[in-house]
Amino acid sequence: MNQVQEILLSLLTHIQTVCTSMQIPCVLAGETAMEAYCRQAFRENTYKASMIVPASDMVRLAEALESQAGDTLFVESMRNNPHFPGFFLRVGNRDTLCFSRNSTESLLYPGICVEILPLRNEQPNRWKRKFHSILESGLYKRACYASAVTLKGRLVKWFANLWMIGPAQKKSCTLFARWSSFYGQDQGGKQFLRRGMQKRILFANGLLQSRVSCQLESVSFSLPARPETFLSRYNKNWKKNAAKDPALPASLVLSAHISFEEYHSFVGGSLKKHFHLLKRFNAMEKKVKDDRTQIRRAFRIVNRVNDNYALRTYCMEHLEQLQDLLQAGEILSVKKILAPYMQAKKECDNLHIPLTVSSEFDMFLADYRKVCEKN
Repeated sequence: MNQVQEILLSLLTHIQTVCTSMQIPCVLAGETAMEAYCRQAFRENTYKASMIVPASDMVRLAEALESQAGDTLFVESMRNNPHFPGFFLRVGNRDTLCFSRNSTESLLYPGICVEILPLRNEQPNRWKRKFHSILESGLYKRACYASAVTLKGRLVKWFANLWMIGPAQKKSCTLFARWSSFYGQDQGGKQFLRRGMQKRILFANGLLQSRVSCQLESVSFSLPARPETFLSRYNKNWKKNAAKDPALPASLVLSAHISFEEYHSFVGGSLKKHFHLLKRFNAMEKKVKDDRTQIRRAFRIVNRVNDNYALRTYCMEHLEQLQDLLQAGEILSVKKILAPYMQAKKECDNLHIPLTVSSEFDMFLADYRKVCEKN
């Protein structure tokens, strides 16, 4: 296991302990269930995990997790974030960083997390089902600006914005409780999960009543009975996916050591500019097909803002070595280590983006320039 997966395992264990103490049935979901069933271990690049609990227990579970969160954990949902993108829970680590610049800027705590998905009971009233489905899709579109904008998407987003007029926090919290009650009513019919905003995955009633034990990194968890049927419903290609390690998305910003607050303090005001430029890029890509130069420049700026953080870490890690090499007069070695910084500096100057590392590094650069001028 790497450090990201150690954090995921500790979060899964914590959630299972809370569920057991409250007699709430819970099972692993999605790719986490697939990894437990096929490998009994995380795949190499796994950076997220998920679990399933009954929709009727979502409010109780959220309250219990919030009371035990402490200083290191967070529990995020519609209960505490009116811009949250749906009816589920995120339980994660505050001292970590995990977000994608292509997904959402509406999360309060973009750290490494476990998503807790509600298993919903299908209700017989067709119009109520449609109403709640459209409203939830609109909230998702409202939060995730990078999703495709179609006429239908604009309409459901407009409907969600209309619904949230007024005290947004109170409405969001009330809606979470209402959905827990509505989808928690057992009518003896089908049960389902929402996969994204488009697809519903249907299961026979009683999915969580009978469970089988499984191992994930030598820790005992539960899967639904007949796990192969469950996995094939969730993802038809689960056997192929289990055999290969996933690739990390290029847009992902991930660290087990850096909190979002640290990242934000380094990026500063440019983080909002970063999201604004991405919005511009997405809009320009769809509407302006001729002016490719401006589109490419906007995308380069977005990428550069994220890459500068990794560059700062690289420079600070090599600062002492650079100072020693400079004192020893090994200029060629210094130039070799500084090559990524110089290349980034040149690109930032072309894009008119400030590039700062630290005051200590600036002092080193001043000394380095003096030595270069003498030579």
